[in-house]
Amino acid sequence: ILDVRENPNLVMPPKPVDRAAEWYNIDFSLQNQLRLAGASPAIENGDLKYGDLKVRRWDKSLEKPQLDYSEFFMEDVGQVDEAFHGKFYEADCYIILKTFLDDNGALNWHIFYWIGQEATLDKKAGSAIHAVNLRNFLGAECRTIREEMGDESEEFSAVYENAAQEKKFLWSGDVVMQGSVVKSSRLFAEKINKNERRGKAEIVTLMQNQEPPEFWEALGGQPEEIKKHVGLGLGYLELPQVNYKLSVEHKDHKIKLDTLPELRLVQSLLDTKCVYILDCWSDVFIWIGRKSPRLVRAAALKLGQELCSMLHRPKHSSVTRNLEGTECQVFKSKFKNWDDVLKVDYSRAAETVQQNDNLQGKAEQLMEEWNEDLDGMEGFVLEGKKFTRLPEEEFGHFYTQDCYVFLCRYTWVTETPLKLSAFSLLPHLSLAGLFQILGSCGVVRMTQQQENLKFLSHFKRKFIIHKGKRKQNADSQPSLYHIRTNGSALCTRTIQIGTDSGNLNSEFCFILKVPFESTDNQGIVYTWVGRAADPDEAKLAEDIMNSMFDDTYSKQVINEGEEPENFFWVGIGSQKQYDEDAEYMKYARLFRCSNEKGYFSVSEKCSDFCQDDLADDDIMLLDNGKEVEELNVGSSSHRLLVYIQHMRAKDSEHPRKLRLVRKGNEPHCFTRCFHAWGAFKTPPS
Repeated sequence: ILDVRENPNLVMPPKPVDRAAEWYNIDFSLQNQLRLAGASPAIENGDLKYGDLKVRRWDKSLEKPQLDYSEFFMEDVGQVDEAFHGKFYEADCYIILKTFLDDNGALNWHIFYWIGQEATLDKKAGSAIHAVNLRNFLGAECRTIREEMGDESEEFSAVYENAAQEKKFLWSGDVVMQGSVVKSSRLFAEKINKNERRGKAEIVTLMQNQEPPEFWEALGGQPEEIKKHVGLGLGYLELPQVNYKLSVEHKDHKIKLDTLPELRLVQSLLDTKCVYILDCWSDVFIWIGRKSPRLVRAAALKLGQELCSMLHRPKHSSVTRNLEGTECQVFKSKFKNWDDVLKVDYSRAAETVQQNDNLQGKAEQLMEEWNEDLDGMEGFVLEGKKFTRLPEEEFGHFYTQDCYVFLCRYTWVTETPLKLSAFSLLPHLSLAGLFQILGSCGVVRMTQQQENLKFLSHFKRKFIIHKGKRKQNADSQPSLYHIRTNGSALCTRTIQIGTDSGNLNSEFCFILKVPFESTDNQGIVYTWVGRAADPDEAKLAEDIMNSMFDDTYSKQVINEGEEPENFFWVGIGSQKQYDEDAEYMKYARLFRCSNEKGYFSVSEKCSDFCQDDLADDDIMLLDNGKEVEELNVGSSSHRLLVYIQHMRAKDSEHPRKLRLVRKGNEPHCFTRCFHAWGAFKTPPS
């Protein structure tokens, strides 16, 4: 399309005066195009003729921008030590420049960029971009050629006649993972032949004790003894197949060969000191015991990936890591009688429930292990329609009216994790752009007070929830925070509650901020320690106070009964009666009665329950040690009576009474079982 207004060289056609106007327009339009193309006109018999119609390419007249590629490519680009020629790593990308003389004796190039199957998205994009940059830097007219791992072209393979993809681990020859030793080894040999020998090697199957002399000659001589398994101490990974037919569940019964796998696998087969690989063809699971060596963990992840790619599997096949105690539902489904829902046993006490949550006594160990795996964490907060980077000093501070995204990089991730450094140049990131990036890593969605335990562990018990929005003006009114642990140290939160002395409790610690209007001193902050509070929690409360408020505030730790009248009681709004014990914390249990699965069932929420766990559509039962309260009264009353009878027999010193509760009219003995009870959320209209 030619725009006459912006091109003074165009020949304007005369104003049409008859019906030939359309012809003249077309004729002159052609004339304009030929003039632009560099053709010279000649007049013959009064008509324009173009003798030279060698039209120049459109891009010849374009001026290339003056770009400086020195920051990408040094003068000796392409000069690589020969020791590294032909060695590729599957988590990396490479640019290969082949220089040669063409038929006219001039320099010419082929530019390949090779993509490893485990390479991250930013590496893949970077290799493609810099391959083009290299072409521009050389002034070459060749195209850039994409080569994918395992699907290299013959032209690329010819560059490296003896190329081999480097493997960072060694494989034990007697591994039995699918079928027999012969089948497994044969498939692995065929993979080596295809990927590293271009299909030209001969594969020979040998049985033990029938090896020809040249076999042992290639291995440096025949050993005196052939061990069944090669131990880890020798630099290899031992991987025997678990004979789960003889599991403890079936030891007293004769094993039937046609028994289905799901009837043979039981949870007791898994040893906390070991690492296991479960091959289900469409999925490969790696189960990591909590006391297993870190070296074995790392080797198992790599071995699982290789195992997945060794056999022909569906395209959706994946390798999934499962840490002991945090197994995914699909993995659990492969075992008999492994249920992630805590079985309802009315005869148990709340203390037993907490122990069976696998948290009590293990919190410190879990916190240490999960933070060892953490390689880095970056936070973002939603402001309007964009995510803004959260300053590191604000990690652990959350506001009830804000949304957050944390990108956590772990050293054990099976797929190569997202490089967090990619965000370093982005002060703001759109919502759509962020979730596009998140598509390359696992996403866990959480709501307030229902956070993932692993996520909580990264804040080391300093998880603080403020009311309102992050950037709203500082409240000039006093504010009160309640520090509480639900079930285990992992579930410790500091939550802002109503500033009312009636919310105090002698078994907990609280933080009270009383702001001043002075410019020199912003206010005073108290850590209030109840007379029955845990000493460790009191020390934690003081640490949280110091991390929440800087030196512009006066800070003071006070014990219950030593409160100063002038600021503390005035700031909290006069002295009122409050609870002097939290005995209910030892007994509190929350049950959900539902028929959403097509049948009536009762399930128990773990000890870290909150107000949002109360489902409007179901009947909820709360045991506080003195009463069993039924919320959303319905047809579960007979279940409730059964529970009360069991508890009377089990715990005769604390007989329960039945109490019916309506939503919106919950008594104090009900609401105090929930940390930071408040008004129910109203769904948006």
